[in-house]
Amino acid sequence: MTEMVHRRLWLPTGAALLVLAIAGHVGVAAGAPTMWSPLPALTILPTLGVLIGTGESTPARWIVEFILPACVGPLLLFAWHPKLLVGARRVPARSVAGLAVLSFLTFLDFWLEWTQGVRYHGETYVRGVFAVNMMALCGAWALLLWARRRQAFTITLAAHTFVAAWLVWFAFPWLGELI
Repeated sequence: MTEMVHRRLWLPTGAALLVLAIAGHVGVAAGAPTMWSPLPALTILPTLGVLIGTGESTPARWIVEFILPACVGPLLLFAWHPKLLVGARRVPARSVAGLAVLSFLTFLDFWLEWTQGVRYHGETYVRGVFAVNMMALCGAWALLLWARRRQAFTITLAAHTFVAAWLVWFAFPWLGELI
């Protein structure tokens, strides 16, 4: 690849990584479920696991609260579609299948946890988090289908970044009793 192509890939890829790092941090920043920080499973479970494993020591706590959530999204993005690092234009079939599975699991998660979520967080909170998740799913489907049709690097990167950002910021929120 030429140097010019590398430069064109660097800026959108760097922006995607930054968006994912911020989304990962925002998803758990409040420390308790809030409308804009709902403690998504993909970010909070590793965070809690490491906190329990380190005994909540002060230096480890800083790393776990700030660094770990910021790393989950970028790692997810490039583990799922590593060819994005070299400018992939195509959306792999596994991305469509993966989003279909995530869509089903999102509905199942809300169906199974709705009553418990209302009990611990209130109906307004649960409805709000559900609405944001439904809008995110619609946006993810629209971007992914557009990327499949257009086969352009920036659109493919945007679609995958959107899905990863949703997963680390808002998907599968903590709806139960706090630990």
